[in-house]
Amino acid sequence: MAKLLSLLVLVLMVVLLIPTGLVLASQDAIPGETMYPVKRTLEQGILMVASLTPWTKAYFQASQANNRFKEVKTLLARNENTLFTLNELLAQSDDAANAIDKVSINDRKRLREQLLKQLGEYSQTLTAYQTKTESPALAVVSKPDAASQSAPVPAAPVVISDQSPIQAQPAPTAIPARQPAPAATPATPATSTQPTGISPAELQAAIERFNRLQREQRERAAREEADRIRREQNQTVTPQATTASPSPTPAQV
Repeated sequence: MAKLLSLLVLVLMVVLLIPTGLVLASQDAIPGETMYPVKRTLEQGILMVASLTPWTKAYFQASQANNRFKEVKTLLARNENTLFTLNELLAQSDDAANAIDKVSINDRKRLREQLLKQLGEYSQTLTAYQTKTESPALAVVSKPDAASQSAPVPAAPVVISDQSPIQAQPAPTAIPARQPAPAATPATPATSTQPTGISPAELQAAIERFNRLQREQRERAAREEADRIRREQNQTVTPQATTASPSPTPAQV
């Protein structure tokens, strides 16, 4: 299939007059970059040519979904807007699943197995990213400063002179027993790694959709395998029934 893909790219380059350097430069482009529209135009051209047969159409639709998955991984790593590309990945995965259903029964099994492998990778990668970005809320507890808990200052003693009548000395200026505690500095919360372009709820919804699509594909594969076994059994029983038909007896002749 790699040779077929290369051939289709070559045909499109000739038909659309796309320079080779432009094609190579657009392969790793992601949404928001200058070369990304070139990449998507080339993809649409390949899919148009590949749609000549159901098998090639299903294959290249699954390949396009893989391209969106690579873009999603890059966007998540850069903490950039991911939701739009993730929704495209979900839509193209659905398109690939529907296209596989239109392939002949003999070629369908391998394509479905490949799609199941892709869906498993999508779900596992997003789940790992979800676990990585989750951070528990930090409870900020303000503790009093130890320096503010100083012992009270004792009052100055009254000095009595032996040379003069007893006179009470003027009371010294009162010293406050406790200095006012400085304002507590709030703890700086840990920087969250929450992506700017996708919320936890949106990420969870995407994971659930991939898991549901996996279950649907496994169920279809199981039904198709059961149908295949039933057909083989019917083909085996029918010849035996034909050869086992009784021959006429002499009395009947």
